[in-house]
Amino acid sequence: MVPIAYVCSAAKSEKEGAICLMERIKERPVLGSICGRIKQVWADRGYRGEELITMVMNLLTWVWLIITQKEGQKGFEVLPRRWVVERTFAWLNHKRRLSKDYEKKSNYSENMIYIAMINALLKR
Repeated sequence: MVPIAYVCSAAKSEKEGAICLMERIKERPVLGSICGRIKQVWADRGYRGEELITMVMNLLTWVWLIITQKEGQKGFEVLPRRWVVERTFAWLNHKRRLSKDYEKKSNYSENMIYIAMINALLKR
């Protein structure tokens, strides 16, 4: 498993960041071949929109599932598959350098995410 990271400006919406990531995957044949094995992606409400879903289907043929709260839900309830993302963020925050935004350039941050995830995967 190869982690794929894309760090962008906070001024971009989640949907815009996802579109940039999809374009980046298509530009790099190595990433495209690795991502060819992915069948399904779980995303939260920030990644909704017909434009993004059709782009994902056309470019990568992934099934894009949006995980949302149940209607009328009050209080806290664990959302299905959401814990996987939160667990991964917790793994990344164990690395001191990723606990704060120390890096000056986004590609440095991206490389630190790669190093942290490679380290976590090697330990498993």
